[in-house]
Amino acid sequence: MNNTIQFLRGISIIYILLLHSTFMWKEEWRNVFFLYFDTASGVELFFCIAGYFASKSIFINDSFSLSNLCNFLIKKLKRLSPSLYIWGGIAYIWGTWSDPVKYGSSELLYRQLIATFVYGRNFLELECPHAFGYFWAVSLEMQFFIFLAIIGYILNKNSSKIYFIIAIIYALLCIYRPGILASDYFRIDAMLLGVLVYRLHKEAQVLYIIQQFDTLKTIYKKLILFILLICLASSLKVFESFSIFRITITSILAAIITILGVCQSSIIKTGVNFLDKTVIKIGDLSYSIYVVHIISWWIAGDILSLIYKGNNLTLTWSFYIIFMILSAYINYKYVEKNF
Repeated sequence: MNNTIQFLRGISIIYILLLHSTFMWKEEWRNVFFLYFDTASGVELFFCIAGYFASKSIFINDSFSLSNLCNFLIKKLKRLSPSLYIWGGIAYIWGTWSDPVKYGSSELLYRQLIATFVYGRNFLELECPHAFGYFWAVSLEMQFFIFLAIIGYILNKNSSKIYFIIAIIYALLCIYRPGILASDYFRIDAMLLGVLVYRLHKEAQVLYIIQQFDTLKTIYKKLILFILLICLASSLKVFESFSIFRITITSILAAIITILGVCQSSIIKTGVNFLDKTVIKIGDLSYSIYVVHIISWWIAGDILSLIYKGNNLTLTWSFYIIFMILSAYINYKYVEKNF
């Protein structure tokens, strides 16, 4: 995996952690943050990258037979399921054992567990939102992989027809979102664009344009990266009153950043060696961090309440983050890497 993609995955999970960790912040910091930002857009960047690599897996074959379809989906299930199932199970066990009032009844947690296991968590989230609900993104990702694989099989990897269908679906979603597609838990826009990014990446003209950006002075490349990341972090907030357009513009921003990443543009780095390596390492651990982060915070909070009765936000934040990093590293080393 090239470092620019891992850098972008690192940015994605940092955005998500920023959003989800705001409950640990001082109230005035939270107010300022939510006045300008909604970094749920990190999901769009994840989705666009996922759409790109799913397309690459499908189109790399000479044809896309039923055997190819099954192998593709098995590969995705092996990649996503072990960590998801383990930490979904931990959430269920810890929630029912430690404090059913705080985390929900055992019946509710069981429904959430099963919905997570069958990759339908986004459907259940519409009915009963819960801290467990962040698994909706993994469910939607798997649903999209199934959809794309079926399209690839039906059309036998006829790329022009597949790209046309994907482009039409995306265009329709830009103006109309019927039923559950109007929900944020079904926002597939960035994954659709990820497929089209894969197509664009093959165009010599696109590569030429990216190369021209790479000839810019370092200060200008840093400025472009900063502007793109700030716009991505702000777009959902700035356009929050436009229910459709906010997803459209955020997915386009994610696609622009993704194509810079897959082309390994020198724009996608800060230029500070230590910082770049840190973000890339976070990108390596991004899936493990995603599946463990809220659950590890639940557990860390319960442990901390037993050993510390104070209200020091710095200590609380530090303990939560350290516990999350340890949990993610253990999951990455002993679960994710083994599959």
